[in-house]
Amino acid sequence: MQVKKILIILFFSLINFAIFAQDCKDIVQRAEVAYKKGHFNDVKEILVEECIKVLPLDTEKEQAYYLLTLSNLYLKDTDEAKKSMLNILNQNPEYICLPESPVIFQKFYNSFKITPFVVFGGRIGFNSSQITSTKLYSLDNIDNAKNGSYQSKVGLNIQAMLAIQLYKKIDLLAELGFKQFNYVYKNTQFKYSKIEFTEKQSLLELPILLKYNFGNNYNFKRRRKNFWQHFNPYVIGGVSATYLLSSKATIKREDKFFDNTTITLNSSEFNITSMRNPFAFYAIGGIGLDYKKYRGIFSLECRYSYGLSPIIKSAARYTNTDMALGYGYLDNDINFSNLTIMAGYSIPLYRPKQIKEFFADEVNIKK
Repeated sequence: MQVKKILIILFFSLINFAIFAQDCKDIVQRAEVAYKKGHFNDVKEILVEECIKVLPLDTEKEQAYYLLTLSNLYLKDTDEAKKSMLNILNQNPEYICLPESPVIFQKFYNSFKITPFVVFGGRIGFNSSQITSTKLYSLDNIDNAKNGSYQSKVGLNIQAMLAIQLYKKIDLLAELGFKQFNYVYKNTQFKYSKIEFTEKQSLLELPILLKYNFGNNYNFKRRRKNFWQHFNPYVIGGVSATYLLSSKATIKREDKFFDNTTITLNSSEFNITSMRNPFAFYAIGGIGLDYKKYRGIFSLECRYSYGLSPIIKSAARYTNTDMALGYGYLDNDINFSNLTIMAGYSIPLYRPKQIKEFFADEVNIKK
């Protein structure tokens, strides 16, 4: 019996809601007619909050709050006008004030802040490292170490990003990411032995950057009428720190003797994390391009990170005897720099608020 009562109550509730929704169906049209006649109090009576909430389309809700805002302004009720304007901006923070809107509405709209208080996003891309030797080491004649070469391999970049606007076109960016450095070192030692050392590093990275925007992603006072108006080129500069999570290496050694006999040794994977400095620091510069579409921002960026600190832990250079004696490999002192290309997507978050007082005498402007 209890279940039956609940079902009956739900049934009649749905019927009442359907009737109520039907009664609210044409409130925007009725409010527009009242507004054009100058019956602003009638507009407020028609556009009650309960009816606006059940409107099926966001555009209808936006138009309802627009008419409410205008009516309250002409009635000089700026407190109520503020509430209805905030309803517009909370529903659609990127609301565009049309140039054909009454001047009174445009002035009131301009008293609100509509730039985002924070932008969240993510990036993914790839990097290529440039390895610079600052001091050479070898078990052979040190001059032979000069013949060694470093070859970069592609590494992965994944980053989360947070940005806040500091001043007009300048943003502060903080990122937290995962990245890989991969490279191969090749050399010939003792005139008969070729070695190929492959290292893969996994790191956490924390860049702190300033971004200068040549365009404006948040100019909602004009419509973006053509394709190019959606773009915002920018430059970045700053610093970053990395923390080494792990470093793994393999070595291939090939010895070729006078009788053309060849012996090839392939090592198992070495964990050489303890032989690397855990922290490294970089200076960063780059260029990028944002593409604003609806609420989201797509970006493509190229940045260069210049290594400021050594990668090799000098005190641990000789600790792995298998690498040194078994394969004839010693680390040179090296720095990493890298070129990174990333694609990203970000979403601005808004907290609309009125930033300057709207004086009552401005309401005297004619409709």
